[in-house]
Amino acid sequence: MVGPAMTLGNTFGAFEVGTLIAVCLFGMVTVQTEFYFREFRDDKRWLKCSVALVWLLEAGHTVGVCFELYRTTIVYAGRPLEYNSFKGIGVATLLGGIITMIVQSFFSLRTWRLLPSPYRFIGLFCIIASVVRCGFSTWLSEIALTATSLVGYLVKNQWLITMLLSMGGALDVVVALSMMYFFLTKRKNALQTTTRVVDRLVGFTVRTGFLTSMTAIGALVAFQLAPNTYIWVGFYVCLAKLYTNAFLSALNARQELRRTMGTSGLVVENSTSNFERLTRRRPSISVVVDIQTERDIELQDNPVKWDHSATTPSSSSLEKESGVPFP
Repeated sequence: MVGPAMTLGNTFGAFEVGTLIAVCLFGMVTVQTEFYFREFRDDKRWLKCSVALVWLLEAGHTVGVCFELYRTTIVYAGRPLEYNSFKGIGVATLLGGIITMIVQSFFSLRTWRLLPSPYRFIGLFCIIASVVRCGFSTWLSEIALTATSLVGYLVKNQWLITMLLSMGGALDVVVALSMMYFFLTKRKNALQTTTRVVDRLVGFTVRTGFLTSMTAIGALVAFQLAPNTYIWVGFYVCLAKLYTNAFLSALNARQELRRTMGTSGLVVENSTSNFERLTRRRPSISVVVDIQTERDIELQDNPVKWDHSATTPSSSSLEKESGVPFP
């Protein structure tokens, strides 16, 4: 293995920085989880169970990372060459692989259910690939839990670590590009007043896929250039929490997106799939006749329902069609 020499800064220091960022991200996960259960109490049970499960996995992931931080900064303080076992990282690898599989499957499921054939099979392929990746991640965690030499672990499993990081970044890019294709295709036929809704969906898709894919690529590059340091580990311990934040933000952003749709006169749907139709009453009209008599005429027609789902993908139509919440 080639790369820069091991120092306290590029080993324990890099791992400590990554752990501190990961703990902050877990705080964001907790806040988003609390917001979700407070604002979306009527969501489907499977979705609420998924959110609760992901939070519990994140809590275990955080404990594993912090436990390993204690060992590196206290037990092996100033002695990085003696650091040969890393059971906390092994546990974090296992839980992180499960979290990544859940989140990637969630976003891939939307791709499978929304895209037309044959493009929809991209989503199915991504779901299968995420499950396979989780299997390899479980295998790697088992190796990490029983390893007795850090150098030997990195040398023997360099191909496996490289494959896991590459698969994670590639899946994020494929799912994001597929959803962008879908939204941009719909945007061509959207009304001018509703294109901003589609633009928000495109922007959200890019942001969520960009953060996770760039972090995975950063870990991959650091591992290839400096495999004997812990810089890549600093990236890796943050990866699962970025996935969870992307998952929760996709659920929690529905409220803001529907508010935006309301200003455009679109039909929106709440979390229980009941339609909340925005209506507009016609204003009263004041008519003055020649004999100076003023008569107020108020139109009592039925409220007008504005439904542009035929021309632009509203949140309700996307959720109904895909079976999973949007954005």
